[in-house]
Amino acid sequence: MQNAPSVDYPVGRFAWASWLALLFSTLSLMAFALGLWGGHFEVWRAAGFLVLWFLLSLYAAISWRYPLGQYWLCWDGQTWQVHTVHQYPIDPPVHDSYALSVHLDFQKSLLISLIKPNSLRQWFWISKSSFPERWHGFRCAVYSRSE
Repeated sequence: MQNAPSVDYPVGRFAWASWLALLFSTLSLMAFALGLWGGHFEVWRAAGFLVLWFLLSLYAAISWRYPLGQYWLCWDGQTWQVHTVHQYPIDPPVHDSYALSVHLDFQKSLLISLIKPNSLRQWFWISKSSFPERWHGFRCAVYSRSE
């Protein structure tokens, strides 16, 4: 099987993550308040909701405080690499190679994740509108398998 040719594509972090964290933080606070008001919580359950609310609020605050990074996702014919916008194309990649997984494919946009052994999964929402001229080549690279 032949590999897809090399391609670089601009991507950003999953933009809705901050909004989702804020939404879930608000929902957990409402559930906590309703549970306390209705007297349906034991102490351990109330403490769990309070901790959940705190963690979601902390994540939402951090994600709002620090702007989302812009990256180039690069396929060299064998491996996926991530470059920051400021270092592209002359500096080495941010990290070595990644395994790419497609989670949602709407033909004109993709929700993918990248993972490296012993690393956290990184999520990216990719749209054709970011670079329409390279979209076909990028999709070919996403679905190609290295030997």
